[in-house]
Amino acid sequence: MKRLKWALQIAVLVGSLVYLVVYFRQNDDNLNIVLSFDKRLLAAILVLQPLFYVLQSWRFHLVLVKSAGVRVPYLPWLRIFVLARFLNTLFAQAGNVYRGLTLKKRFGVSYTKYVGGYSAMTWLDTLMNLLLALVIILVSRPEFHIGGVPAWPLLAGLSGLILIAPPAGKRLLGGLTVQNERLGWAQRRLQEVVDITMGNLKDWRYVSSFAAIGLLQFARSCATFYVFFLCFDIQVSLPVLAILYAVHKLGVLLVLTPGNLGVQELVWGALAQSMGIGMAQGVLVSMMIRVTSTGLILILGFVCGGYTLVRDRSDFMAIEGDTNG
Repeated sequence: MKRLKWALQIAVLVGSLVYLVVYFRQNDDNLNIVLSFDKRLLAAILVLQPLFYVLQSWRFHLVLVKSAGVRVPYLPWLRIFVLARFLNTLFAQAGNVYRGLTLKKRFGVSYTKYVGGYSAMTWLDTLMNLLLALVIILVSRPEFHIGGVPAWPLLAGLSGLILIAPPAGKRLLGGLTVQNERLGWAQRRLQEVVDITMGNLKDWRYVSSFAAIGLLQFARSCATFYVFFLCFDIQVSLPVLAILYAVHKLGVLLVLTPGNLGVQELVWGALAQSMGIGMAQGVLVSMMIRVTSTGLILILGFVCGGYTLVRDRSDFMAIEGDTNG
């Protein structure tokens, strides 16, 4: 199964990259857009990009403390968060494992509680971004279309599917009878993850705090995307930015290639084309976002000690051996 998954990912990756290469070879005049890049706006990007890690780690910390019921100091957590992103950039999923196992060893957070917190944050984050995009379009431009299709029904449908996922999952898991010991263990862990996600929603103070940080992150991301497009002398409206960000975050749920390399660029290009911006512009902005975010996390990772972590893996391997609970 793993080999088949790996083969499919490679096939999608190669197919996406080949398509992009062929597209730009056949439309090489679009590469002139790169020459119009306004480097003066890089300063704004260098200010906005690091804010992502501050806000995202802050929000994850809020969810983690709520889900695990364990006090985790923020600054050590911020370092763990950055190092996990750094490792994920170098080795697929290594950062997620490192984060979960480090939290367990240092702060006693069980792996199930960590996964429950991560799942809760991903679910709430995705739902919130879709709902924000839906509200923005309904208020500002209800007639807005994506490729000839009204945008708000699409966003409403996606929001509905994401909204019912946890309760539907809980009902499905509760109705299953599993005889196999390993499958039974997996079912209990999944049930616990769903219970954590659903239980957190009863605390409105927690939900309000999460939403407030999410609004700041949403505003930061839309502003960052706006500056990226402005670098190519393209002014993009708020509804377009909201849709791009909501779809961008959906990539966390649906990973087709490592880091969605190639796929993200194609999706951005297709969306930009359908909204009248141009495929080349969408692809180039997506590539810029990838390059700058990757470059920044590599720098931050090395500053936080990532080089030592990669060079001398004895500490990580020692943590990795402790996986019970």
